[in-house]
Amino acid sequence: MARGPFDRVALRYLYAEGWIGGRSNPADCVFAKVTPEATKGRMQEAIRKDTPLQARLRRMRVTVAQAADALTRGTASAC
Repeated sequence: MARGPFDRVALRYLYAEGWIGGRSNPADCVFAKVTPEATKGRMQEAIRKDTPLQARLRRMRVTVAQAADALTRGTASAC
């Protein structure tokens, strides 16, 4: 988490979560690396459906787009 490419702790945490997800599911990792925009879109849709997650992101002052970007970058870097 300390080596994440983001300055903010919340985004580094999301990056680390994406990395863990990419390591546990290699297909997601490859998909995130090949088509990052599609993966970001899919992540944004999933985040928008999860209202408790949206509330936590608001408290951390993280937008849905920032969260999806951090998760996607973390997932892609796990390969």
